[in-house]
Amino acid sequence: MTEPAWLELARKQLGEHEVDGSHDNPEIIAFYKDSGHPEIKHDEVAWCAAFTGAMLERAGIPSAKTLSARDYLTWGKKLDKPQLGCVCVFSRGDPRGWNGHVGFYLGEQNGQIELLGGNQADSVSITHMPKSRLLGYRWPVTATTSRTYKAVGVGSVGTALVTLAPSAPSLISMGGEFKALGGASTVFAFIGAALCIIAFIAIIYARQDDAAVKGR
Repeated sequence: MTEPAWLELARKQLGEHEVDGSHDNPEIIAFYKDSGHPEIKHDEVAWCAAFTGAMLERAGIPSAKTLSARDYLTWGKKLDKPQLGCVCVFSRGDPRGWNGHVGFYLGEQNGQIELLGGNQADSVSITHMPKSRLLGYRWPVTATTSRTYKAVGVGSVGTALVTLAPSAPSLISMGGEFKALGGASTVFAFIGAALCIIAFIAIIYARQDDAAVKGR
């Protein structure tokens, strides 16, 4: 079975690990940067989500751009059954809490999911996670997996909107900042409103795609 591009990239990072003491592994620092967090300069900051995001971004897939593993539960689209390379999100500690872990699905056996991920024993490695801790499987929304993309046509405005869906929260936040500047100039208010509208439309397109995939 052909592996998705992001999984192939992830395999090439196997063995990268944190550096003891005051030094930091530049490869791990690059994971933070590529996943949208260039402000992180030390490899001791939890980085499983940074690794996941970096591999997706390097493969040309918009990531959740987050350092929180559970944020991937709202990224892409839900899978009822796992696929090779899909993003797996797990609880850590309290299942209802905020802590979690995220990585890429390789397979499963005896109630254990084989996971390729970062920050596993302070390294990029393959480990086994109890399936009882699984919170969800996710898959990116792309031109080849989205029925919405196919309906509106590749290269159309609709295609761009579906691509923007994972970044909708950031667009809404940015729009709010522009709207706050509306007192200084109506142009800022207009830009802010436009960003929010685009974000909400992108969310609607993504939900349509999820509904279509689930057969609703």
